[in-house]
Amino acid sequence: MAERNNHELRYRRSTRWVIVLAVLWILTMLLFALLDRVLPKSETNSDIMGLLFTIVPSTLFAAILVVSIINYFSHVRWTGKYPYYFLFKRSRRNGGKSE
Repeated sequence: MAERNNHELRYRRSTRWVIVLAVLWILTMLLFALLDRVLPKSETNSDIMGLLFTIVPSTLFAAILVVSIINYFSHVRWTGKYPYYFLFKRSRRNGGKSE
């Protein structure tokens, strides 16, 4: 069995973490939407609820962003290639020269 590169392992772990964090973020947003409909308006307008709604999804989103950047750089270091070459077909065809 071939030994795995450290960057490959980091890429695979961070991919799993991005998926887990994205699911948690979506579930959190759905939970707060459900709580907004179920609880009386006096409780949903409380300071604690507003603070939770502000901090929890924002923190999860920031974590998704950070782990996605780690994922991107570990992919580049593992493969040595930019993962989105399909976005720049024109520059690849002309050898990097623009018309």
